[in-house]
Amino acid sequence: MQASTSDQRFDRVVGLGYSCQTAHQIRRITGDETAYPLDWVVTYNTGLLTCIANDFDGFFDLEQLHRPTDGASVTHAVTDMEFPHEFSADADVVAEHANHAGRYAAVGRRWVDLMDGTDSVLFVREDRSTDDIPRAAEALRVALAARLTHQRFHLLYVTNRPADAADWGLDGITNGYLSQLDPYEWQGDDRQWTRLLADFDIPRVAATASASSR
Repeated sequence: MQASTSDQRFDRVVGLGYSCQTAHQIRRITGDETAYPLDWVVTYNTGLLTCIANDFDGFFDLEQLHRPTDGASVTHAVTDMEFPHEFSADADVVAEHANHAGRYAAVGRRWVDLMDGTDSVLFVREDRSTDDIPRAAEALRVALAARLTHQRFHLLYVTNRPADAADWGLDGITNGYLSQLDPYEWQGDDRQWTRLLADFDIPRVAATASASSR
């Protein structure tokens, strides 16, 4: 079920890509460094739906990973997701996969625990695609709703299109426009991210620090 942003505190904020910028900003604002599968992966809409439907089963299987002939990041053959941080440009894929397989297995189990738990969750997705983005957002909400049966959730969906500052009017989804810094920095614009998350009742660094000082 989808939570109202006005009457529901969210226990967790979980990033769903598109890139590591989303995870970085969630950690900066909430102070929670709990890792999930998509934190440092470049994600595309169709592959994201596949991962949610199968609980990231096979997400980091060596047999599905390949390095494109153009030398781009190692990519998953089924989901097209890219792993720019795990594999250096000239490294052996098999050897480096072994260095990260345990970590991805752990965050995969954490995702399943989240899906089967009771924490209310604010999911955050940045989309830089040229897809029909409102339709992609609704498809993601439906996929999450099909998997989450015990807890409330809401989806914050942000894009790089100024027109998306206007409300889409979709149930269970808050959309917004996210401008990037010029020149571009992977961390994103702190002020823009703070604005986008300002109206949500979520754990925050300042609240934690204030509580610990009393």
